[in-house]
Amino acid sequence: YLIEHRGRVLSRDLLLTDVWSYQYTGGTRTVDVHIRRLREKIPYLGNAITYDPAANTYDAAAIKMVTGEYTSWFGACLADTKIYISAGVKWDSTASPPADYGQSAYTQVLDTATNTFSLLAALSPSPLTRDRSGASTVGGKVYLIGGAVGFRTVDVFDPATGTWLEDNAPSPDVLANANAAAVNGKIYVLNGVWSALNTKVYSYDPGANAWSTLSATNSTPLYGAVDGVYNGKMVMAGGADDTAIKGDAQMFDPATGTFTSL
Repeated sequence: YLIEHRGRVLSRDLLLTDVWSYQYTGGTRTVDVHIRRLREKIPYLGNAITYDPAANTYDAAAIKMVTGEYTSWFGACLADTKIYISAGVKWDSTASPPADYGQSAYTQVLDTATNTFSLLAALSPSPLTRDRSGASTVGGKVYLIGGAVGFRTVDVFDPATGTWLEDNAPSPDVLANANAAAVNGKIYVLNGVWSALNTKVYSYDPGANAWSTLSATNSTPLYGAVDGVYNGKMVMAGGADDTAIKGDAQMFDPATGTFTSL
């Protein structure tokens, strides 16, 4: 059931209804116990792997996250030479037995100059525990947008001062596993899923602290895709739709409001 609905947020009540049926008379903790047992069988590696585009090679030596803070489904973005990895689902596979700590409230920093992770008091905790949020950088600040538990909340972290900036305008819709990327000073949020796959494109202006819904629509929306910016365009690859995990790539041009399949 979870594989068939991968990437979707499934409530306890929904799982009890669809998996255990209406006739089930036990409590909702049954779901928690089963999910914990499943997680125990899926270790989080906590690795960062370096890829060299010029040589088209991977570095076999993995960079380990902070012990006890191995996470997945986090928001990640690059600011200067550091990668900020915020929140996510935390799992310590080094513990005996492996320990599920739920959603992380912390931010880890991968320093690409030294290839090391750090967890600094000045960078944590984030205001809200969340997972599957979008993340992007504008003006040296890190923006965390939406996600499961995060819903429509936008949190902003300033590495220069080590502080989180609150009371930001909420996003127009609730999205998890969405793509967020900055182009020309604005953050574009698209794809993702909540009750259904998102076909809309949203734009956030950090200077005005305001959201806009663009007229552009995506006819082939995905969730959980990786993204980047190339020549002023957003490029998304992989992810999944309602039927399967995809190997497709698509590009969105904010200047023209158009999507292109790659």
